[in-house]
Amino acid sequence: MPRLSAHLAPFEICHRIPGRMRLRIPALQENAALGARMAGALRALDGVQAMRINPACASLVLYHRPAHRLTPDILAQALQPLLPSTVSPPGLHPGLRPAKPPTRSAQRSLQRPSPPSAPPAPTPCILCRMKLNATRWILADVWRCWRQHFTQRMRAVLVTAFMPLRS
Repeated sequence: MPRLSAHLAPFEICHRIPGRMRLRIPALQENAALGARMAGALRALDGVQAMRINPACASLVLYHRPAHRLTPDILAQALQPLLPSTVSPPGLHPGLRPAKPPTRSAQRSLQRPSPPSAPPAPTPCILCRMKLNATRWILADVWRCWRQHFTQRMRAVLVTAFMPLRS
């Protein structure tokens, strides 16, 4: 049975946002040591800051300065000597897949960067939870007393203010 990776391009750009790019490199699954050599070749490129390699997923995430736009041609020049030669479909650059129109959610995500998600808050201890419940109870009780006192005073003010009108 022929290997599927023999028919794929040496790499493809799966995802790209300003400052980050994900490459799918099937050869990484077969040769994990290839990742270290690729890292050295890509670090030599202008604007590359860091990278994360996952051989199990055949993925390489490249972090770069957004001002330095890394094109597929630049990546191909850096990676081509390291990758095994494969035949790509005619007319298609080895680093690109056929273009698909972007979805609406992808267009929105490119326009507005999402805020970083906050890490989950640690679970408070039992004493802290008891203090919080007591504080809530006290504040609710104070609010209830204040509201009752305020409405009684307002009724008294209104009754005395409108008393001359009743006569």
